[in-house]
Formats: sequence, structure tokens, C-alpha cells
Amino acid sequence: MNYICGIDPACKYTAFSICEWESMTPVQFNRLENKEALHEMITSMRSMIAHGDHVEIAIEGFQSYGNQFGEPSIYTCYWIGYLQRAFEDEGLQHSLILRTEERSFICHSGRAGDKEIIAALCEIFAPTAKNHGKGTKDDPGFFYGYKKDIWQSFAVAYTYKLKMEEQRYRHEVSF
Repeated sequence: MNYICGIDPACKYTAFSICEWESMTPVQFNRLENKEALHEMITSMRSMIAHGDHVEIAIEGFQSYGNQFGEPSIYTCYWIGYLQRAFEDEGLQHSLILRTEERSFICHSGRAGDKEIIAALCEIFAPTAKNHGKGTKDDPGFFYGYKKDIWQSFAVAYTYKLKMEEQRYRHEVSF
């Protein structure tokens, strides 16, 4: 089976969503302190690969918009580099996805924020579920259990999938 792991890194916590490639159904997701998140992701991916599965990794990259940024942003950049190195040491391929790509691929707008991205994801994957696609305990929706940065990790994974499908399509139709 094929999976994708979308990662939303930050200076202290990292959120990730591991999804089945075709349906984008989340199979594992969490938001943990950075090193704990890395350990959990690598452990999960090693297990999947050991079972013959294929896992692709997409990390949200840092992007400056011309504004000044402070220490948390700098530590996030360090953490992104640390993640890249850790995956390379494990022999795991990874790609960076920029926030502008998420906005473009998911919302078809360069101005979309978190609320618009979440709303678009709900419309795509859980249009009839209650509570922003989360549903309830008795009637769980597609995004049941999602909170905080986990939404953005899913957006990273979905953007990566859309980007790869677009590249494959362009390759197939080129002469």
C-alpha cells in the first residue's frame, strides 16, 4: 500500500498526518514535542516499509514574505533542517511543500489562511460531516480527532499529492 506523511514543523511541536495515498484517509496523526514526533514518525514509517508499504514524506518548508521574523521562526527553520537530515539518515525521500503551494492547490487563492484551507479540506473530504468534518464520537467524520496543527499537516500531505499528480499528468501529455 502507498502512504504519504505530511509534516507541519514548528519550533517546539510538530504535527503529522500519515494518510493512505489514494483516498487520503488518515491512518495516523498527532501533534507532539519535536523529538517525540520525529521518533513516532520514523518508527511508524519503518514498520510500514517492513510490511512492504511505500511512504512518501512532505514537510512544510519555511517561506519568508519579506517581513522580519523572530527566534521561533529561526528555530522552526533549524527543525526543518534537522527533520530533513533525520529522514536522509534513514534513507527516506522527502520533499518540501511551501505554504503558497497549499493555498494555490487547495484553495486556488494566494490569500487563503488556515480557516479557508480547513474549510476547503472539509468541503473536499467531509462535505456532510458535522463539526468541520470531525463528526462526533458516535458518528465520527473523516477528520475525527483533528485539532490545531494537525489540519496543516494534512494540508501539506494533500498538496504534495496534488502536486505529484499534476507533474505526472504533465509528463504523460508531453511529447
